[in-house]
Amino acid sequence: MKLFASLIASIYAFSVFAVDFDPAACPNLAVKIYPGNGSWRVFHATGSIYLHSALGYDFVGVLTVGKPSEKRMRTILRFDMGLGKSSQLNFLMTIPDTEVHQYSLATESYWVKGPKTVPLKTVHCSEGKIVFRCTHSIRHHITIDLKTNTAECAPGYLGKKFPVEWNKDGFEIKGLSGDEGKFEFIMPLSNYRGCDGGITTVRRKIGTRFLLFSVYQTFYLESGK
Repeated sequence: MKLFASLIASIYAFSVFAVDFDPAACPNLAVKIYPGNGSWRVFHATGSIYLHSALGYDFVGVLTVGKPSEKRMRTILRFDMGLGKSSQLNFLMTIPDTEVHQYSLATESYWVKGPKTVPLKTVHCSEGKIVFRCTHSIRHHITIDLKTNTAECAPGYLGKKFPVEWNKDGFEIKGLSGDEGKFEFIMPLSNYRGCDGGITTVRRKIGTRFLLFSVYQTFYLESGK
């Protein structure tokens, strides 16, 4: 009971001290939607400027609501801004693929009755590339071609392309041994699927310690040049 009360208090405190996103302060916000595969699309939001200099991205997430049986859904993009945070935005997440899909931007977050939203401008893209780079070794990186849904893994598999399968929790690079190809989004506890800060990170299991604790390798989504 005490643990539950502490959790509720933490969530409430987070909602109180988070600052709402000001769309006018991010004039180069861009949201691209890629087809992905299976039953998942790829949602990619970027931005390099936030004009309120003291603020940056504390949390970024998406919430998809609707009726999957009717193939009609809506995805809400939410930004929580915080003092002293980075103004770099490079957020990627999978969202359900439906015949009718609307996109909204949360401009005010409410704890009980839900967010206030406005329509979100998106661009549907058929091609593009993203790079995930290892946090501990810049030589290790994954380049994903979003047109063909294939990946190149450096430095160990230079010149080889592997199929990529997108899923709810991340993506899997087919053809790599064991858990080497299973990448999962690093997401905090929230009803929104997202990341702390403005940059998406993923991890894959590379072993265990003391036969009990999992050891992970972490990659961050690299900004385009």
